Amino acid sequence: MALGYWNKILRVDLTNREMAVEEMDDDTCKLFIGGAGIGTKILWQEVPPGVDPLGANNKIIFSVVAVP
Repeated sequence: MALGYWNKILRVDLTNREMAVEEMDDDTCKLFIGGAGIGTKILWQEVPPGVDPLGANNKIIFSVVAVP
């Protein structure tokens, strides 16, 4: 997909010191616009409600938000 997307997500597991690159489909890029939208999608789907903010089940998400 064009428009500045690389269609990839880098996942880093700090506990096990592992990295993985995931391909993101075009529909996700269109549905969740920008880094803020995709970061919110990941947070909503993968972090359970009531998780400890400093616990191992929480995630830290870095995403780029373009400001015109």
